[in-house]
Amino acid sequence: MTVISFSNGDVKKIMPDQRIYYYADARTTHTAYPDGLEVLQFPNNQIEKHNPYGTQEIVFPDHTVKCLCSDGLKETSFPDGTVVKVKKNRYKLVVFSDGQRESHTAQFSRREYLDGTVKTLFCSKASRDLFIFSFTFAWKGIFGMLYFSRKSVFSCLS
Repeated sequence: MTVISFSNGDVKKIMPDQRIYYYADARTTHTAYPDGLEVLQFPNNQIEKHNPYGTQEIVFPDHTVKCLCSDGLKETSFPDGTVVKVKKNRYKLVVFSDGQRESHTAQFSRREYLDGTVKTLFCSKASRDLFIFSFTFAWKGIFGMLYFSRKSVFSCLS
């Protein structure tokens, strides 16, 4: 093992299976492995893993885990079991710990409840709210009138 100490307090350790650099001012440790994996450990106990193929995993002090994939997907898992996925095209899916789901696009936001009820909110001036109860749709027009229909989900949302 080779140890190099710098005048600013930084320390570099070189071993056959890893290289460790300690940044004294930031109190941060950067470990590099031969397979390309790099691990950063911060003083607040945040840990970042940078894989050679582009994926990053960040573990925060509260045990929230965020994965940044090379294809643009961002996935965050919270300690309560809630998972948030954001795709490169900004489509966002939230899966709550109780099983409810929420999705967001530029055109609408949708919440799926455990009893099968689905509520969709469109980002349009002509139709502000769309409520779906067991495949019966009710939506409020711009003048506050309520409309009902028994159309399929796909024809109404396209």
